[in-house]
Amino acid sequence: MPHPLLYTFTGLAYKAYLGAARRRLVVAGSCHMCGWCCTRLNLSYHNKWIRSEKQFEKLKQEFEDYKRFEIMDRTLSGILLFRCTKLDENNLCSDHENRPDYCREYPHPELPFLGGSLRKECGFRFEAAPDFQRMLRKESRKPAQIQKPPTMLG
Repeated sequence: MPHPLLYTFTGLAYKAYLGAARRRLVVAGSCHMCGWCCTRLNLSYHNKWIRSEKQFEKLKQEFEDYKRFEIMDRTLSGILLFRCTKLDENNLCSDHENRPDYCREYPHPELPFLGGSLRKECGFRFEAAPDFQRMLRKESRKPAQIQKPPTMLG
């Protein structure tokens, strides 16, 4: 799960708005295999976006999951953009069984809070839905009401 320290200011405001409206984001739709999610992604380490090529090279030496990515570009704010090297010519993962959690959880419902978005080619979308977990927690805190047996009138 993404860490709140990675949220953008706009993302925090949107999350607060959804909370006040007793709603949460859910992922709807299905993958159209466009491959976009595998070609321009941000990676983090210890709740911070990776910004330095030197840091990324060090992480690749320490952690196997980082080895599958290569640097493609940089955002305007200096965060590195990565591409997965396991994407084949048909935009399919050639190592699907061994993909990291990051890939398994995509698109995570918190992506918009992190400054991310989905492209129009993507078959997934985010929808604001009632926060049923919140409602259940609220209902479970209420004292149980004692049901009175029906009376016979006659």
